[in-house]
Amino acid sequence: MSTGGGRKLLPAPSANYLREDVVPDIARLKAGTRLARIYCAGGPHPQSWDDLRHWGPAPNVRFDHHPPPPGPSVLGVLYGATGEEAFATCVAEFFQETRTVDRLDRAPWFVVFELSEAVELLSVRGKWPTRAGASHDINSNGARVLTQGWARSIYDAYPDLGGICSSSSMNGGEPALVLTERALRAFPPRPLANRALSDPLLTVPLRAICNKSTGIGYELRPL
Repeated sequence: MSTGGGRKLLPAPSANYLREDVVPDIARLKAGTRLARIYCAGGPHPQSWDDLRHWGPAPNVRFDHHPPPPGPSVLGVLYGATGEEAFATCVAEFFQETRTVDRLDRAPWFVVFELSEAVELLSVRGKWPTRAGASHDINSNGARVLTQGWARSIYDAYPDLGGICSSSSMNGGEPALVLTERALRAFPPRPLANRALSDPLLTVPLRAICNKSTGIGYELRPL
């Protein structure tokens, strides 16, 4: 949802305040770290596996750093995940609006790639939000106007960082990533794996992820 929440999350302070007074918590992704994402190869805005979204801020996305109002921008974002639960985190985050995994609409694909060099992100998973005047609610708050304001202040305050590492509110706090155009230098020329979600090889893991007893409980729509 794009509205609601906000009681535990105040508007973002200035970038100057963060830069001068709040030491960042760094999540360092080493060269060779595997990242995963789901992207749409079809629909009105088709993408390739390594494309960033140069339009925003999108109303339903947490950490877009594009300046309002929504429109084309030189700034870009890519949302993904890392860790053993990366596939589940991608599914949980990508389909959270409907909680229905539609493997055909807009032709969603799942890609895994390895960073060719290290990337440093701001971690909002620990105590940094409290030091900065926010709270851990920054990871789950539904008021996107607030969280996007924080993303813009963070982007301007810490020019050496390539994005944000947060806790997935839809998959048990697993690491969720947003990479900005500053991280593009670490993208490899080719991914490790790149498959349509409609590929039969992904049906079994998707069923496990969506399981209502042991997974996230989303509906997996038949092909």
